[in-house]
Amino acid sequence: MKKLLVVIFVLFPVSLCFAAGQRNSLDLGAGWHRMQQSHEGDAVTIPSFAVNFAGTTFFTDTIGIGAYGNFLFPREARISVMGYSMTLNRSAFDTLSGFDLLAGPVFMLFNNDTFSLPLAAGVYWSHLGSSASVSLLGFNASASARSNQVGLGANLSGEYHLSQNIYLFGRFHFAVGLYGWGTTSGTSPLGTVTFSESGFTSTITAAPSAGIGFRW
Repeated sequence: MKKLLVVIFVLFPVSLCFAAGQRNSLDLGAGWHRMQQSHEGDAVTIPSFAVNFAGTTFFTDTIGIGAYGNFLFPREARISVMGYSMTLNRSAFDTLSGFDLLAGPVFMLFNNDTFSLPLAAGVYWSHLGSSASVSLLGFNASASARSNQVGLGANLSGEYHLSQNIYLFGRFHFAVGLYGWGTTSGTSPLGTVTFSESGFTSTITAAPSAGIGFRW
């Protein structure tokens, strides 16, 4: 399943972005990423520093296709369960990272020699992985988790053209996760326990970013 998702959500849209369109672009940037998952009053919020990339190709002056991704470096995990809240800093984890991707059509709302305003919408996919370990009184225990979300998303970019081929951009990315699945496993002196779960979810993602782009 994971390999199939990589093909569908990464290789296919990225290859389209470098197809022979009228205008192609590639941009790189950085920003802030906030993901919050809610379920029956409980919530998990993960703010992250994000390094983002995007590739688009336009087949006409106003319609194209694009792929927009973020590599996520979470700063902490804020957990609220049954009215109690706690914050786990990045140092509490051995590993904590993720990525997300939005792929779909792009519509050019405005474009001239100085400024462009593209709007993208499409299918959204996010992945988050973590692991942690603890040693107490000579006993070692560890746990790891992998989670995925799929849903719908959109972003709006403002592009200021420094030249015909280089631009600066500011972008706001928004997505809603509708279905999720994941696996959690833990190991202790008593043995290893692994369980998986899936189902409908409610996850909101918001991510402002800025960077530089190149078009040809």
